[in-house]
Amino acid sequence: MNILVTGANGQLGTELRNITAGSRNRYIFSDVISLPGVETVNLDETIPLSWLPAAVTVPQHQYDKEGNLVGTNLLIADAFPGQKWRAVITNQAGTIVRSVEGTGSLESRYNSTANASTWPYLPQGQYNAKYYTFDDENHASYQNSRDFTIQPPKLNITVDGYTSYDKYIAGDIDGANACDRITIYEPVVKVNVSTTLLNNNNISKSFTYTFDGTTTDVTTGNTYAPGDMTDQKVSMSTHVLRGDLTFDGVSVSAQKE
Repeated sequence: MNILVTGANGQLGTELRNITAGSRNRYIFSDVISLPGVETVNLDETIPLSWLPAAVTVPQHQYDKEGNLVGTNLLIADAFPGQKWRAVITNQAGTIVRSVEGTGSLESRYNSTANASTWPYLPQGQYNAKYYTFDDENHASYQNSRDFTIQPPKLNITVDGYTSYDKYIAGDIDGANACDRITIYEPVVKVNVSTTLLNNNNISKSFTYTFDGTTTDVTTGNTYAPGDMTDQKVSMSTHVLRGDLTFDGVSVSAQKE
């Protein structure tokens, strides 16, 4: 905790410094003069850099109620009431990926501000956050800077489809009898990444569907369903449906025979 002590000159101030020297809290003394080894601030000065909140806390990837990855939230702490501020996030290349500014409380979500449309998801890696405050004449005063890391996303991919034989071994005799013996029904591959992110050019990704060694690039969204596949002689040979996803350097795959 930061604690500002005012009017702590003379003998009383000396005793207070001695008492607080071993404290886990951080004491700043508002002396009218600076003393060696003592952190002080004049009352007519702007609050020092160290008093500004951390520019970013708890970066989190966001998933919707169906478990699909939809973006990245970056939370920032409260600023000082009435203070004009600006917060900027840059990636390792120096590109601004989020930016927000205003007056008063700084409790904001970066993904609802500038650049969120082009960077709704922040790829894994190192980032820098800068937080500025401005005086009444709109001059930037102190700033706080912090490096932080975005972790990889949690990805999932599923493959499904069925044949008359699948129905039979599952004990669904009526279902098996309703199917012919040469069709793979409802083949589908699905990933838990939103279509918006899969279409975002700022994110590296690859999504493919493979049937018996023939691969198709999926570019239409997070689900690929080619429709029933007839004349496959499913009772005479094994067929393999497979899906592969690489997104932001993370790879997952699944298959069904």
